[in-house]
Amino acid sequence: MLNPESVALTGDIFITSMIKYTQDAIYSKIEYYSGPSNFQAVAGVLDSAKMIVTSLTNDMATAASNQAYQLQFTTTHSVSKGGFVKVILPETFQFSSVSSAIAQFTVMDADDLNYCSIFSVIEADMSIIGITNIDMAAKTTFNIRLGGLMNPRFQILNAKDDITQQFQVQTFDSNFNPSNSDATKTNLIDSGRGGYINIDQISLMTSFGAEAFNTSNGAQTKFFLSWFSNIPSQNTDLIYFTFPSELALLPSNGDALKCLGINGFT
Repeated sequence: MLNPESVALTGDIFITSMIKYTQDAIYSKIEYYSGPSNFQAVAGVLDSAKMIVTSLTNDMATAASNQAYQLQFTTTHSVSKGGFVKVILPETFQFSSVSSAIAQFTVMDADDLNYCSIFSVIEADMSIIGITNIDMAAKTTFNIRLGGLMNPRFQILNAKDDITQQFQVQTFDSNFNPSNSDATKTNLIDSGRGGYINIDQISLMTSFGAEAFNTSNGAQTKFFLSWFSNIPSQNTDLIYFTFPSELALLPSNGDALKCLGINGFT
């Protein structure tokens, strides 16, 4: 027997016993029984080792906007025309432009043939869904192109080992309905995560200034520092200052270096 192409609950099994008289060409029913099949298909697993993310804009700075990425994956099972491909972005990414995300979404094969049209962008769970217009074969490599993204607002150097920083791909049959909360259970074909990207560059502040109130040699002084940040700060963020090594704390008071106040934060 051939299992369903996607995760689906099957109907009941019916058993009927019948008898055939030697002088009669038809069978007559004797008794029957119907009961649950107790069958639940299991979704296929996409090979995480074959999920590779590359930047198309080559800007790996924190909070860089309008970024485009390519996510390569290999199907485990086929996806028929009218099925769906869903990409769930790492939770630290944002959409900098939903319209750009819609315009740039494609699912290409090695010959750059596009297999999908955009179906929807769901900002609530940072996902993009495409509907297939061509049958996608099993065990075939495809490249999903994503645009209109904003990089995470902080540096990420270990995305490979952090499941929350990995991209996820899911494929569904044609009965998939994104508005149905149980759709992932009943229409899922394949699912997997493993593609990742490290954000290894730190964005630069637009401006910075420093003013000392007493510049006499050996005197105690205060500094007034000013800067303009392009990335909004959030609650529990830290601000870390590193002063020149020539400046020292007062030997008699180890806590003499204090922050007297920061203005401009909300």
